[in-house]
Amino acid sequence: MKTLLALTMALGCGCAMMGDKTAMTRGEMAESLYATRPLREFKVSYGELCSLLESVSQTLDATNRHDAFADIAYDHPLNNAVYYALANGYVQVKENGRFDADEPISAAEARRLKRRRHGKCSIRRSEAPQLLKSICERSQSALAEAMTTHCIKQAALALSSEDIAPKEFIALKGVLAELKAANLPHGDIETIVGSPNDPNRWIFREGKGPFTRHYTFGSLKPDTEPVELVIFNDTHFNLVNEKDEAEANPSVLSTREYRRWLRNGASAELVKNAMHTARYADQTIVAGDVLDYLSWGCMQLTVECLFRKDTDILACLGGHDTTRVMQGKVADPSPIESRRDFLRAFWPHDIHYTSRVLRDKVMVIVLDNGQGGYEERLLAPLAADLEKARRENLVVIIVQHEPVCTRNPEETDVAPLRRNDPGNYNYAERLSGNPKDKWGRTQDVYNLIVRNADIVRAVVCGHMHSDYYVEIIGTEQDAEGNATPRKIPQIVNTGVVYDGGAGHIVSITIK
Repeated sequence: MKTLLALTMALGCGCAMMGDKTAMTRGEMAESLYATRPLREFKVSYGELCSLLESVSQTLDATNRHDAFADIAYDHPLNNAVYYALANGYVQVKENGRFDADEPISAAEARRLKRRRHGKCSIRRSEAPQLLKSICERSQSALAEAMTTHCIKQAALALSSEDIAPKEFIALKGVLAELKAANLPHGDIETIVGSPNDPNRWIFREGKGPFTRHYTFGSLKPDTEPVELVIFNDTHFNLVNEKDEAEANPSVLSTREYRRWLRNGASAELVKNAMHTARYADQTIVAGDVLDYLSWGCMQLTVECLFRKDTDILACLGGHDTTRVMQGKVADPSPIESRRDFLRAFWPHDIHYTSRVLRDKVMVIVLDNGQGGYEERLLAPLAADLEKARRENLVVIIVQHEPVCTRNPEETDVAPLRRNDPGNYNYAERLSGNPKDKWGRTQDVYNLIVRNADIVRAVVCGHMHSDYYVEIIGTEQDAEGNATPRKIPQIVNTGVVYDGGAGHIVSITIK
């Protein structure tokens, strides 16, 4: 792969032209941009937002004619890179619907890239809010949806930029509020379970929106723009496609025969409501069991329904994601690392651990505990991130698939808030992190979390297929280094696929 430095040099000397053998191909350009994208510090200046909106607006008409690139299938090695480049306004789909990765970048693309990389644009800064509104109103195709989702999220982050003027802030915030009002479900708030007087245990629905559990937490930087997260889990994409049939893996074919829940891709429709709501949040996170089992078909749905729709999405692994046997009768002899390698080829970030800082006030940490515990590989990055969060006055939200032991003596028999699968559960003594747990380095990772209860605002997970609210017994350190008890909320969310496509989300606002 040619480096982005090589591309930048090519642009600077004017040699990135059609027919020039030194030019990068479109595929190399997308791959270079993707390899150097920001993963951990999500910031955007208002000037960069203006450049993004101008570029997206210029390419939107062409994009509206197609729902996908005709030559970039879900299993194409450049899939993530191409959709990232599209969402960021670096490339556009051709008239014939193709991307043509092997073609040299054109002079027009070279100019667009140069302007985008330097945050330059021709529009007046005051025009950006209305241009965002126009882009969203003009968006018609699935490809355009990927672009507009990214624009909405970047615009929200730009509210916290240092270069935004007061009038620009008011106008942009107003347009974002208009878009939410026009596109999110509205209506009477229906209480499903509980009461707003006890928000920790309240489940509600507004109009035809998803079943929602909303939580508000304070930050260490209170006089700043809030951060909004939408988290859902257990999508359980279940599909055996033509590539699976051609490969004829005995474990996958046996699973298809016996695994009937959500078969033939039923989840694709059931996640739409949650994804639509999530596009107006700062960050979308999927808390594991994304695939129902490991197959080409399940991965196809994951890419098409999640990764292409929101190129900024985060997702952790659950136990289902790494197994080919789900009620099937044929064992899978492949080692788990080979199955993880399959996932790595598609996942938009590291499959075991990733973190992201939003608005310089919230750190979201996404962990893999889908095998029933924490692996040693998580210990160093988690320790470093918690130290960074403490040093920079960030609060932390941890998202993982499986809940952990609360060690809370009041939680030996916790009833679900709303039941879809299991009933009462002993959170005090079971699950990873319990005093008898000897699974790898689970205790070390668990201890890191619970000993930072003053900055860890919540642990959000799925797995149980019913709704629970419990509190992990943690500690915080005072100025003298003395530990005092402090509880960490653990929000256990039911699967997004229940209740006929209504969707189930956890909505978090950090003030």
